[in-house]
Amino acid sequence: MYQCFDVELRDQFQLVALNDSCMGRVPYDKCHPMFDEFDRFVEETEPTRVVIDFTLATVCPSAPIGSLVYLNRRLKEAGGTLVLCCMNSAVEEQFTRLNLDAVFTIRDTVSAAEAVFRSGP
Repeated sequence: MYQCFDVELRDQFQLVALNDSCMGRVPYDKCHPMFDEFDRFVEETEPTRVVIDFTLATVCPSAPIGSLVYLNRRLKEAGGTLVLCCMNSAVEEQFTRLNLDAVFTIRDTVSAAEAVFRSGP
């Protein structure tokens, strides 16, 4: 259905498992495919609770980060919540260095991310 990620409908949220194929760099004059796919995902599913699973993402260049910021904004505008989880240490350090840990809710595991929805953001 999507090139950059797989979606699994869970009880309280949608689990979006990123794959490494779209985490590469793209030329600056091109739109990253993740932008279009997240846009289509939101339009088709109208999600309110989304967990992004980074288990298979070994790196996260700036274009996918921009796509995640875009998705976060779209969800918040619709009253939804986005939680990121399962980042390797390099990706987690990158998010911390860019102060994105202040922008996103980040958890270590899918279970911990799911707990955000049970307790509120």
